[in-house]
This record gives sequence, C-alpha cells and structure tokens, in this order.
Amino acid sequence: PRFPASVNNFAYHISLETPPDGNHNGYTHSGYTPAQYQSLAWVVAKTGVTSDRITTHRLVDRSGQRMDPRSFSFANFFKLLQTYPATSEIAIRCTVPPEAQQS
Repeated sequence: PRFPASVNNFAYHISLETPPDGNHNGYTHSGYTPAQYQSLAWVVAKTGVTSDRITTHRLVDRSGQRMDPRSFSFANFFKLLQTYPATSEIAIRCTVPPEAQQS
C-alpha cells in the first residue's frame, strides 16, 4: 500500500537489446535477431508462465508513454515458445520461498 500503483511492483520483466538503428524515439527499428527470439522463448518456457500471462510494457503502461516492444514479432515468439517444454526450472515468486524463510 505504501507504493504507487504500478505493474513494476509485481511484474517479471525481460528486456531485449535494441538494435543500433533503434536508438531513437521512433515506432520501429530493424527488429530482433533470431537468436534473441529463440533465447527469449527458451527462458520464458523455463519459467512455466503461460502465454495468456505474457503482455507488453505498452499494454500495461498507465501513463500511455511507453511504446515497447517496437518491431517485435509476437507470432514468431509464440511459435518458438511452443517448441520448448514448459517447466518451472526458473522460479518466479512474489513471496519469499519457504526454503529461504527463517524459523
């Protein structure tokens, strides 16, 4: 309650390196590499997060000023995501895990 309302207080964020031609405030750039899409799909699959829980900064930004991700192919990402088995190898928690709690 003491923090302002923001998705940044509870969301898990993954960022991709923007290509050099994207270092501006435009709406597009040359896009991301196949290796970036593949790595992103792999790491998301390892979290066990379902595709219906994946969103963008643009869609959750209350200020309306964010436009990222720019030049991102959701079709390509979701196609690659389906090629990896969903696991929970990378734990995402909003609370202290039981094994880290002190008695």
